[in-house]
Amino acid sequence: MIARPEAIPTDPFQFEVVFIHQGLHTLDLGLALPQVARALRPGGCLSASYLVRDDTVPWVRRLAALLRRFDPMAMRGAYGHGSLDELRNSRYFTEVEQRAFRVWQKVTRDDLLGLVTSQPLAANLDQGQLRHLLGQVGELYDGAVRPGESLRLPFQMLCQRAWVNHDELTGPVRMPDNALAIPL
Repeated sequence: MIARPEAIPTDPFQFEVVFIHQGLHTLDLGLALPQVARALRPGGCLSASYLVRDDTVPWVRRLAALLRRFDPMAMRGAYGHGSLDELRNSRYFTEVEQRAFRVWQKVTRDDLLGLVTSQPLAANLDQGQLRHLLGQVGELYDGAVRPGESLRLPFQMLCQRAWVNHDELTGPVRMPDNALAIPL
């Protein structure tokens, strides 16, 4: 079955878990969260996660500062994980558990230079500017790594598990004060 989360074509209470990775921000949560809640069984949960770069490590901060000299928007990290706040504030998911896990990716000098070369800012630089930038990135790498080792690029896996609350789905319908009432 293929369907949009804003219009799930199943009977109610069909699933125990719904999992969304790196995509919660792409949904219209005002429409999707009630649909997901309807599809979940009592006691079911919506799990959402994002893998985001962790810029707290000094060499990563220095790399970001270096790249931002050429492009102020470089390494801004717009992953969409702010949408996890909307899940935490949803009336359809009132009990939310959060966890974060650190994940490390080994990065060689060539990996880091390739990573920088693949950035959109590299396409906007002439060959001389790109050589200069890559030289500075290479110096940064050489100054941060221990001999015989590789650097490790840190990430955070941000995870939320939210248990469904069907009370909102089965509660009485209330007319807003400014609604138009048409007696039949």
